[in-house]
Amino acid sequence: MAGVVSLALSACVSDGGAKGNAGGRPRSKQADVATLRGRANELWTARKDENWQFAFGFEDPAERKEWELVKYEEWQKTNFPFKVLSFELGGVDVDDDLGWVEVNYNSRVRKFPDVPPRDASMWQRWHRVDGAWYPVHPRYLDQYPEPPTRRDAAQEVRLRTRFLESFECRKTRDWKHMWELLDPRDRKESKPEDLAEIEEINEYRSCQVKWVEAINTQGRVLAVYERKIADPNLKTMKPMFNEEMEKWVLFEGEWYRDLK
Repeated sequence: MAGVVSLALSACVSDGGAKGNAGGRPRSKQADVATLRGRANELWTARKDENWQFAFGFEDPAERKEWELVKYEEWQKTNFPFKVLSFELGGVDVDDDLGWVEVNYNSRVRKFPDVPPRDASMWQRWHRVDGAWYPVHPRYLDQYPEPPTRRDAAQEVRLRTRFLESFECRKTRDWKHMWELLDPRDRKESKPEDLAEIEEINEYRSCQVKWVEAINTQGRVLAVYERKIADPNLKTMKPMFNEEMEKWVLFEGEWYRDLK
């Protein structure tokens, strides 16, 4: 196993580790946590005060450019689902450009003002874009992992190793062993040749693991693959980079790729 992993690491890297800022100095997790807490406090204060003009600056840059400020304010005044009466920030955690903020808040449903206020709690997911923290837009939440407090760090190390083993199979075109890494319950309905027929069209060059998530028996790995079409007639075509999510399952003490 160690040989397989060492080979894969030469072609598949992770996003972890200390990173530098624009000035070339390494960032500290403590400073990142403090900055994110400050940003989250500003956003939730704006929501409580219904200061939508200020809150507009917390929209993801890719989404914000689709709005005009005046229309954004008008929409939020009538469509933001609840009115925040009070809030308190709990735990804050960061992992490079990913962040999580625990928010405990009391709110009233905007369209049903006669319904009594209720207490709620959530872990809000954030990401860093061009050096600034923004909450993840709801439509992209499934592309971000749960907070570390809900995940199994030890199992994530095992899952990462298993994923690297699977990638090495792709890189060396070892479809039989890659098939053996599939959930045994899925393998009953297939054979290595079926997997080869799907995979062999691609020539895998490298991959970058963005994150690994393990919760109970369920796992996910988000990675960016560098690959080319395995066709001699297309050898001049530039490599493609595709971000893909893989689901894995812990079965009888081992991680397997889940195709369902």
